Amino acid sequence: MITRKKDQGIAVSKLLTENGIPIISSETLLLNNAESVRYIVDLLNFIVTPLNEELKANVLFFWSNHIPHNHEKHDFLALNSKLDLETLLETHLKLSLADLSKYSLYEKVEVLLKHSKLMEEPDAYIIFFLDFIYQFSQKNQGDIFTFLNYWEQKKDTLSISSPENQNAVNIMTIHKSKGLEFP
Repeated sequence: MITRKKDQGIAVSKLLTENGIPIISSETLLLNNAESVRYIVDLLNFIVTPLNEELKANVLFFWSNHIPHNHEKHDFLALNSKLDLETLLETHLKLSLADLSKYSLYEKVEVLLKHSKLMEEPDAYIIFFLDFIYQFSQKNQGDIFTFLNYWEQKKDTLSISSPENQNAVNIMTIHKSKGLEFP
């Protein structure tokens, strides 16, 4: 399917997804659009800026949906919003900042993923994100802050490879389709 503008493509893909029709588009394949990747980036940002309430809220919201707890979502968020980073990590991920500081950037992310229960099922976005971190770590000193700056520069262009021969609607703008020949 070809649309004139990107926002039209997003609207069509949302409608198709809501109706259970598989889609492929450059927007849906972006790493930054994956909830799991955004969560890990928010968590890394929260670790380097623990007083940022917006990041804390993002992390808590993810945990309220994905980590088992005995509270209603609103109660979970209210109970945890007053806690500091160290207490939150120890309570919900069973990790301490001291333990995390022993690891390289790549290992930190792996540990965070494991303790967040995001490594239990294969996720193409997480695998590509880990590859991106590994490649970054091979070329740079791998501290979190430097990585997050690099991520901000690259996040709008990084995407997973689109699967070959998948039976799905391919959505693109007319500008992306120029020069392409379809059977």
